[in-house]
Amino acid sequence: MNLHLLVKELTAIVSGTDQPYREARLLAASLFGGDMAAMYRSYRTDVSPETASRLRLAAVRRARGEPLQHILGEAWFHGRRFICDERALVPRPETETLVDAVIAAGLPENPRILDVGTGSGVVGITLALSVMGSTVSGTDISPGAAQLARENALLLGARNFTVIETDLTAGLEGGFHAVAANLPYIPSGDIPGLMPEVRFDPVTALDGGPSGLDCTGRLVYEAEGVLLPQGLLAIEIGCDQSRDVCAMLGKWSDVKVLNDLAGRPRVVTARRNP
Repeated sequence: MNLHLLVKELTAIVSGTDQPYREARLLAASLFGGDMAAMYRSYRTDVSPETASRLRLAAVRRARGEPLQHILGEAWFHGRRFICDERALVPRPETETLVDAVIAAGLPENPRILDVGTGSGVVGITLALSVMGSTVSGTDISPGAAQLARENALLLGARNFTVIETDLTAGLEGGFHAVAANLPYIPSGDIPGLMPEVRFDPVTALDGGPSGLDCTGRLVYEAEGVLLPQGLLAIEIGCDQSRDVCAMLGKWSDVKVLNDLAGRPRVVTARRNP
């Protein structure tokens, strides 16, 4: 069987996904390190039975709802490739809004940045590689997520990014110019109704308590203790949480709500008062 015919077969297996042909091609391109052009150049090349069987099994995993990023072992975020597996949330495009908010904030030279709940490290590592002269720390309560973030930092050469295993900001000294956070913000009662793919994310990285804002409320309280005066706090939120989060920030200044590319409220930023 040549690769072209195998891609057709894979497309049929993943037909229940939103973009079956695209996903089948991505699975096939994994044979070439993700190089889609190389995959197309080999479209008429025969595939060994072992390779075909491996790709069929991967397609079956995808058809059962497992995230494509887990199957491929990688995810793209802000133009960079990260290792992706079950130890942390699959990076999602809307979270790039959080990164962009910090980059655009006009931080001072050589800023110290804290990424709370770093997960796979995509936010903190992207900031470390994007903000000149920065020193970035990422925290996570999950040892597995913390290790994944370290692996991604090594992969991408982010030597100015370090990981601390702790709950939010516990045990940290102050002096940060910015705190960024993509914390669990889904109400506990909504978890069972999420898309099938989300079942493969760690529940602890999704469940924000009854209101969805347990971790967010704690961070708003703790951030004052680690931010410098006029330091930036940037928090990713659910699209219906902006009013409640802004209310939590009543004593802060310059509170703003930023929309993602789909036009939905996605990030709240604020400045610590002097």
